[in-house]
Amino acid sequence: MKTVSGAQLTKFGIGTMRIKDHHGIQHGLKHFNVIDTASHFRQELIPKAIRDREAVFLISKAGFKRKDHGFESDISVGFLKQELERSLLELKSDYIDCFMLNHPERLMPVHGTRTFDLIQEGLLFFEEMVQNGVLRSYGIASNTIGAPRSPDYLSLSKILEHAPPNFKAVEFPLNVFEMDCFEQGFDGSPSLMDLLQHNQIYPFTQRPLTCVIPQGVRQLVETQVDPEIDTKILESFERVTDLELEIVARGTRINDSVCRRECISCQVCV
Repeated sequence: MKTVSGAQLTKFGIGTMRIKDHHGIQHGLKHFNVIDTASHFRQELIPKAIRDREAVFLISKAGFKRKDHGFESDISVGFLKQELERSLLELKSDYIDCFMLNHPERLMPVHGTRTFDLIQEGLLFFEEMVQNGVLRSYGIASNTIGAPRSPDYLSLSKILEHAPPNFKAVEFPLNVFEMDCFEQGFDGSPSLMDLLQHNQIYPFTQRPLTCVIPQGVRQLVETQVDPEIDTKILESFERVTDLELEIVARGTRINDSVCRRECISCQVCV
């Protein structure tokens, strides 16, 4: 058992990305007390599985705005407030144990370092919600916060420079292939795991049985899922990965062109 924000947590939790009913969650709660969801998941199914709200540690997230053909990233305070209110309503709870910014690194190709200002504004809003009793803690879920080699690397050190006091958790991928969280920076700066331990921030990990590598999305376990369904799931992941790489590439090209146009003394890009 571990603790975060005064709560005792089991080592494993229940993910809800693909839930279709509450029965799997109900079964999982016989063994675990952590439920990890998000405002764009089917949160309304979760209360059907919970008998004792105080015995469950609920994580939710916001950052994906629904559009006609998918989602776009948004961590503006107005959108976060809207999604928090919706999460409380769907989860039928007066509070959420930990609320997270969901993958803010997706904004970096467009906003660059301004992304860190948006993150700070979002965390300050969450801190206000802690003081109001709506949240008990908050954090960030990110695929690149532990990956210093990623082109859209989200630096935890930079976030911590102005992080409010109830910033308590970070969620990131960890599996046998994706182990960047243990790597130090190129300049010898601490790894993500070192930073979390030093600052007493709780690590939540995701994607233990599926990895994203340059060759695409790979399952790390054999399943008994219908092969046709399995293929569709993998193809969906591949498309998401391709889109993310394309967004990052476009952002890099834009940044390079701006740099070449505006900088006359730097020889790095020449």
